[in-house]
Amino acid sequence: MNDRTYLFLCSVSCAVAACILLLSRIYPSLAPLSLICFGIAVFSCISSQRPGLSLVIIAATTALILSFRFPYLTWGDPWQDYESVLEVLIQGSTAAAGYRLQQPVFPVVVSALSGFLSISPMTVQKIAIPLIGSLSVSILYFMGREYIDRKTSLTASLIYLASIPYLHWASQGVRETLAIPFFLLSIYFAHRAVRTGRVSDILLSMTVITGLVLAHHQSAFMFCVIFPVMTLAEIYLFKSDTRIRKEAGIICLIIGFALSLMLVWWKFRLTFIYVSFVNDINKISPLHTIPAIIQVIGIFLIFVCVAVLPFFYPGVTRPLRCLMHWLSRKVWLLQIGGFCLAIGGMILLVTSLAGYSFIAVRYPAPMISAGVLILLLILTGLPDFLTPKRFPLLLFAVVPLVLLALGLTRALPGIELLWNSQIDPLRFLGYLWPPLALAAGAGIIRIFKTDKRWKAATVILFLFLLATTFPSVVLMGTPFEKGTIWYDNRSFVISHPDSEIQAIGWFKGEKTNGTLTSDRYTFSAARWLNTQGSSVKEPIERPSPDSLYDYWLVTSRMSTYANFVEWITQEPYPVTTRERESLDQNSVRLYDNGDAVLYRNTGS
Repeated sequence: MNDRTYLFLCSVSCAVAACILLLSRIYPSLAPLSLICFGIAVFSCISSQRPGLSLVIIAATTALILSFRFPYLTWGDPWQDYESVLEVLIQGSTAAAGYRLQQPVFPVVVSALSGFLSISPMTVQKIAIPLIGSLSVSILYFMGREYIDRKTSLTASLIYLASIPYLHWASQGVRETLAIPFFLLSIYFAHRAVRTGRVSDILLSMTVITGLVLAHHQSAFMFCVIFPVMTLAEIYLFKSDTRIRKEAGIICLIIGFALSLMLVWWKFRLTFIYVSFVNDINKISPLHTIPAIIQVIGIFLIFVCVAVLPFFYPGVTRPLRCLMHWLSRKVWLLQIGGFCLAIGGMILLVTSLAGYSFIAVRYPAPMISAGVLILLLILTGLPDFLTPKRFPLLLFAVVPLVLLALGLTRALPGIELLWNSQIDPLRFLGYLWPPLALAAGAGIIRIFKTDKRWKAATVILFLFLLATTFPSVVLMGTPFEKGTIWYDNRSFVISHPDSEIQAIGWFKGEKTNGTLTSDRYTFSAARWLNTQGSSVKEPIERPSPDSLYDYWLVTSRMSTYANFVEWITQEPYPVTTRERESLDQNSVRLYDNGDAVLYRNTGS
């Protein structure tokens, strides 16, 4: 078959998968059938000589899995961003000065598209944002082609788009959904500008960095940490003396621009982030008596000196280059070291989360096995990244990995800019996973050398990852009972049922005075009411008729799984029979649709 036939087959397979996921809202048992369609689409993609467009179609379809599967926004984070979109629409202007969330790319894009297309902002957020986020797969593919080769980059892109770090963020429709493509583009174009030295590439990289700063503060910060480490290591390990001066100047220019723009925006628009940044600098620096901004300037000047030092003293790079040459001949040491570090990291993740290690150990066994499989593929592909052209990608992964380790070990306690005192490994995996996916792709190529075996292995791995990445309710159609290998308690909170949304709508229609709260997932779905004149606040206590809140919204799901004040600092537990009885006896039932019950405290 020719490329057009493969593209047609891929498109039809993805369309059928989308239809099956839509029908699974009514018939959940149909959901697993979508895996067959995805398998056909992936086979068509890797069989084509020009797989770029097929890859875009598959990435877009997988990014829309949650949108097809569930009628409303999912999880909790998308509802927070939905609230900021409504603020923009209510004020009638996309001017940044008019709304609270001063990271304008997301709310401006959603509100502008909603107004231009005359459709619901929730629909835009559910459809358009994941579609834009899916571009990160294509970016990774073209990045891989430039640094490695077509076959490896294609395999890596398919691994990436079927894995947790991509699908968790890309399918939700949140700020991170837009930030990850900006982040990858910023790394790619900035590094290309350093290599080519062209003015057009430098300006293009600065333009993309500007979008990154306006899209997501944490991603901008990670760029300012990862990019200088990547490029500085290149200078010391591989660059000739004649190129060091030119490339060091471009590196310093790009870092200076990104750092200045980021801090200026934070200072005047994201004040709370700027304050957190200043506090973090003072926490980790022994020079806390010196203003934080002066310390940052000092760090940047030190970086400039280190970057240009090899030009004036060429011998300073010799020890590192000898070490690199020795390591390239002792690859097995790196693989053993990487394996030991990975095992140690897993133990650390489980044992050092200080009170909430249940987050790590409650994932279902198939999902953990998928992670172990990917780890082995990464270690297998590691030797391919010790060449001058590919080594920057290895450093790309090292920086977020080190930051995550510092967080888990509490070596940098209370760094609010990175983890808000609550370590979320998935946020770091969003930055860590692209280069690791490339290493895993190289591992597949090293193991399965013939085309037939490579194709079969890639399709099987893709389907295995896709089936184990999400909670069972997404692709298996239904939550499994506790005690089974597929059980995942996140399946109870991934979607918001009609009964919950109806209760929130009823509360809005009554225009009641007072403060409403619920558990963290239902609260998230109700927080948009703040833009309608109501008061909805996150829970700081468990449901009680003597609480500080005027209204409690309790659903039947909370008898199985609920999360109130516990958040991720301690293990949550469901609403107890005693708590239910106390609300029934000492509060007033305002609304009851058989699943969701709205209580009013008698003292309010």
